[in-house]
Amino acid sequence: MEQQNAGETDRRIANFQHNSTIFKNLNLFSSLELDLYSKVNGVTANDIRLTNLYISARYRISRKVNLMLSYDSRKRILYYQTFQSEIDRLLDDDLARQGLRARLNIRPFKYISAGFSYARRFRSDEQNKSDNLYGYLTWTRIPSIEGRLSLSYNRNESNYLLSNIGSIRYSRDLVKNKLFADFYYRFVDYNYYSMIDTFLQHYIGTNLSYNISRNLLFSISGEMAISEIENNYRIYARIVQRFNSKQKNRR
Repeated sequence: MEQQNAGETDRRIANFQHNSTIFKNLNLFSSLELDLYSKVNGVTANDIRLTNLYISARYRISRKVNLMLSYDSRKRILYYQTFQSEIDRLLDDDLARQGLRARLNIRPFKYISAGFSYARRFRSDEQNKSDNLYGYLTWTRIPSIEGRLSLSYNRNESNYLLSNIGSIRYSRDLVKNKLFADFYYRFVDYNYYSMIDTFLQHYIGTNLSYNISRNLLFSISGEMAISEIENNYRIYARIVQRFNSKQKNRR
């Protein structure tokens, strides 16, 4: 593919993808993007530059357990005509931002599922690196009270920030196929390394959705954010009208 600006080549790239399944349990996927053109200080060349690479492997250990591993590498995209006056500066910072991710999903029981993931982002100069840990637990069709309960936790650490975010959410039909309710609580804890104090907020919210008719939906949601500095309130309402176009066959 080639992109032009004022009739001159701005970017010329090639994309490759591969997807295959081995022994029914192992899926392999890869995608890469190559820049095939450069123009620096008026000199054009057909240099090959790897700008985007993604590789993943997903292994189904059993019907209830699957594991996924992935690696990606991404460089800044250069447009040699659009940013011709800044090309030298952009090429000086031509480092790839890379990432590794591992994810495990399990379903120990029929209505209970859980997942865990770890991701690391980094560059060769140790700038903009981060580590992310995430986990969730979902329970559907809860005995006696019905509905769905979800728990999640996210921890992210970078060069300048440590954040912890946890949430609990419960949702269910109050009136079958008519009225749906959603309730949640979430805490957000930000710890900036450049600051002594931490920033902690609590969120409490709910959402109600009512199917007025088959094609008309009304919903309203409210949220309260609580912190040591101030409390904020948010109310949001919407109406959704769906239109169905029916065509009759005529002979």
